[in-house]
Amino acid sequence: MRPVSDRFLATLRTEHLVAAALELRFPGSSEWIPVPVVDGSVSMDRTAAVLRTGSVTIPWSLEAGATLGVDLRQLPFGGYVRLYRGLRYPGGELELCRLGTLRVESITWRTDETATLELADRMAQVRDEPFLEPYMPTPKPTVIRTGTITNGTKQVTNLARTDDLTIGMAVNGPVFPPGTVIVSIDSPSQVTVNQAIFTNFQRNAAFTRNSPYLTKMGDKSGIVPGMLVTSPIPGDLAAGTTVVAVWIPPRNGRDVQLDRNATATASRALQFFYGTVDYASISITFGGNVTVGQAAGEVVWPVFEDSIAYQILYDPPYALSTTAYTGSRVDALVDLARGVGASTYFDANGDFVFTQQPSADVDLPVWTVDASETGVFVSDVEALDRTGIPNGVLMQGQGDPELPPLQALVVDDDPTSPTRWGGPYGHVVRIEQSSVVRTVQQAADAASAMLDARLGLSRSVSLTAAPNPALEALDVIEVYFEDGRYERQVVDSIRLGLSPGGTQELATRSRWRPGDDEWTPLPAPDRAVYVGEAAWEVVKSARAKLLERAPA
Repeated sequence: MRPVSDRFLATLRTEHLVAAALELRFPGSSEWIPVPVVDGSVSMDRTAAVLRTGSVTIPWSLEAGATLGVDLRQLPFGGYVRLYRGLRYPGGELELCRLGTLRVESITWRTDETATLELADRMAQVRDEPFLEPYMPTPKPTVIRTGTITNGTKQVTNLARTDDLTIGMAVNGPVFPPGTVIVSIDSPSQVTVNQAIFTNFQRNAAFTRNSPYLTKMGDKSGIVPGMLVTSPIPGDLAAGTTVVAVWIPPRNGRDVQLDRNATATASRALQFFYGTVDYASISITFGGNVTVGQAAGEVVWPVFEDSIAYQILYDPPYALSTTAYTGSRVDALVDLARGVGASTYFDANGDFVFTQQPSADVDLPVWTVDASETGVFVSDVEALDRTGIPNGVLMQGQGDPELPPLQALVVDDDPTSPTRWGGPYGHVVRIEQSSVVRTVQQAADAASAMLDARLGLSRSVSLTAAPNPALEALDVIEVYFEDGRYERQVVDSIRLGLSPGGTQELATRSRWRPGDDEWTPLPAPDRAVYVGEAAWEVVKSARAKLLERAPA
C-alpha cells in the first residue's frame, strides 16, 4: 500500500470530499503542468506485463490549445501523466495519493471541448525497446575494497588503490543501484560511477508493536549492526532506532533485532542507513558475478538510465552464467522473475521494482474491507475455479551446456489437501523452463515458490468497495463479509474511478479448502521433491495412468 497518513485512512471510512489531480509532462520537458480532471479511471493488474493502465478525460480543444500555445497532440511522442486521487479535509487541506506515472499512449478529442488520454506504465516503454544486441550478464574479475561514499554524489573516495580497476567495471553493494559502473578513474584513491549513490537502501520487513524484531525478510544483504532504521510512515518506529543483531538464517523466525520496540504493527519497505545520513565507509565489490535482481535492473537500465530509481527488494544469491537474452526485454524480465519466484513491475512513482511474490499466509494485511457501520464493503461475487491450478511444478534449467538439462518436480504431498498429488484432483503438472536455473536446488526452490503461488490462488472474490486510492495490486487485505466470514486475500487487480461517485473494484484471491468456514493461515505445506530423471519419470507415470483410465 502506498504511504498515506493514519488520518487519511480513518477519513476514508467516514463522509469526505474526494479530490483528484493530474499533471502533464510534455516530451523533452522536465516540467509537470497541473491540469483539471473531468473523469477517468486507473487499473492495476498484477497478472499483466504492464501493471498500470488508465484513461483520463481533461478539458481541451484545438482552438483552446492554439490560444494557450499548448498542443496535447504532442503527448503520444513521449509525454507522461501523473494521476492522483485523495481527499479534502474540512479545513481545506488536501492529501493526495499518486496512482501512477503513466506514458501517454493515445489522445482523442471531441467537439464538447474535452480530450481523453489513454495511459500505460513504463513497462510499455520496456516492451517497445527490444534488445538490439544480446544481453549477457557476464561475470568479471572481483575486487573487494573499502571506500567512502557521500550521499547523493557519484564519487567513491578513500580507496586503497585504483590501478586494478577499469572503466566500465560493475560496482556492487547494497547502496549501489543496478547497472552501476565506473565511468572514470579520477586518482589513485577515487573513482566516479554513472549513478548517484545514497547512504541508505530499502528492505522489506514485518514488525509488531511492542516487539524489537523484524521478520519475513527475504533479503537481508548489507544489513549490519549499528545501522539506523526508519519507516516511510511516521510512528512505525521510534526516532533513532538502530540494528542490534542480524540472523542468517533466521532465529526462531526472527531476522533482525532492533535496539527498541516497534510502535506499530505493519509490513513495509524500511530504510537502512550506513554511517551518518551524509557519509559512510563501506565494503564495495568491483566486478564479480551478476545476480538475478541485478540482471533485471540491467535489462531495464538502457531504457531509462538514471532517470528513474531501481528498487531491487529481493535478490537471492544465484549468480548468472552462460545466460543470454535477445529480442524482448519484457520476456527477459519474466524469465528472471520466474526463475526465483519474484514479481517485476513499475510502481506509482514510475520506479522499477523487483520483489517477492505476495502471500496471504505470510504477509500482514494492509487494509480491511468490512461491512460494519464504518466499513467500506459494498458487494461481492465469489468463485472457485481450478483452471490453471497445478498440484505439481516441473522446473527445468541448464547447469552445463554439455550435460542434459537439470530438473526438479515439486508436488503437493499433503495428505489432507484437496489438491494432493495422486488424489481426486489428479496429477496436474505445470512444466516451466528458465535459463536462470543453474542447479537442482535452485530448480526445486523455483518450482516450490511457483507451486505455493498457484495453490494459493484457488479462490477468487470480486469486491466492490468504497475507494482507498492507496491500495496496490499485490497488497494483502482482510475481508469481513456480511455473513460474518473473515478471509485474507491477495489483491490481483484494481479498477479505481477518479470521479467523486466512483467505487473501487477489486479482484482478489486466497487459499481455500473444503470445510473452511473462515480463513486461517494454512499450515506449512507438505511438498515432495523429485530431481533429475526421477522428476520426469513421475510426470510420465502420471500421464500413463491417465491414458490407462481413458475410454477406448
